[in-house]
Amino acid sequence: VRALAAGAACVVSDTGAMAEIPNSVALKVRSPALDVPDLTAALTRLARDPSVGERLRESAKRYMHDTHRPELVVAGYAAAVSATILARDANDGQWRAAVANALADLP
Repeated sequence: VRALAAGAACVVSDTGAMAEIPNSVALKVRSPALDVPDLTAALTRLARDPSVGERLRESAKRYMHDTHRPELVVAGYAAAVSATILARDANDGQWRAAVANALADLP
């Protein structure tokens, strides 16, 4: 992610979080069965056509600016924390209501 933000032409594994990177931002290597031929093809492509690397570099910088700027990441984390707190509070309220109802039913 740091290399993308720095504007490097990257080759990434097409698994996990890196699979979410758009194809226009980085070349991808399918793992594990095709990693060697895919990596060979990606590096050969970059070496033979410098314009591919240039397009990837520009696209990477733009993508990282549009999706991973610190203020956007902070806002995403804040939203996730808020949603978690709201869900926990809702569950706590349901749990308290269920306990109160169960206690009310006791002789």
